[in-house]
This record gives sequence, structure tokens and C-alpha cells, in this order.
Amino acid sequence: MVNQSAQLEYLIARMVSSGPRVRHKYAFWFPLPYSVLKVMYGDILKRLDRGECPVCGKTFRSRHVVSAHLFKYHKEFVASVIESTIEKYLLIMLNLRHVGNSIVLKVNDKEIKFKTRRQLAEYIQRNPEVLEMLGNGGS
Repeated sequence: MVNQSAQLEYLIARMVSSGPRVRHKYAFWFPLPYSVLKVMYGDILKRLDRGECPVCGKTFRSRHVVSAHLFKYHKEFVASVIESTIEKYLLIMLNLRHVGNSIVLKVNDKEIKFKTRRQLAEYIQRNPEVLEMLGNGGS
């Protein structure tokens, strides 16, 4: 049995290294981790899509080459992106509970109800401050 943490690390690494079309598929199948990544690192993903390295600023001809460059020369940066994304994702998961047919996210003393995880993911993209509230003792 594969460790779930390792699967999540792999998933987020693939999201970082993939182009916008492939990332869109990840957004469909894994909406919550994708939303966390997009809120936290949306500007970096846009730079990668333009073929620009977000660490050293070098410009490359294709998205594939900049991804290879990033994973070869800036492993620490990629690791920090993956680690912080997983940390926020786990904070969300710790503050989620199922009540009947609803998903309830507890932020500070407020409970927000959703019918699906996709609705929760969309809410996080529209309200990125929720991630900060969770990070500041929102449970």
C-alpha cells in the first residue's frame, strides 16, 4: 500500500510541472489540492506557463524545459512549494467534518457548509483569506 502523503506529494509535484491544459484535468479530479496550490502559488504557475523560471528568472522556449530546469536546479524551491501546499491542504482537512450530506469547514468560530468538495474548492479560490485564517489558529 502506497503512503497517502507520498501520493499527495507526487500529485502536487505533477500539478507544478504540468502545463495549463493538464493542470485543468487535475483541477477536475482533485479540486481541493489544486485550489490550495492555485491560491498560494497562482503567480508562480503563471510565470511557469510563460516559460519563465520563478527562482532565477531565466526564460525558456517551452513549458517542459522550464519544468525540467526547475526540478533539476531549484529542488529546494519545488520542495517548499509542495510542503507548504500540503500543510495548508491538511489544515483544511483537519477543519472539515461531514454532517449528513454536507461538508462543514470550521474557520475561527464560523461553520461554512458545502454540498461537495468541488464547491469547497471553488469557495477557497474565491476567498483565499480562508487559508490565512486557518493558518492563524482558525480551528
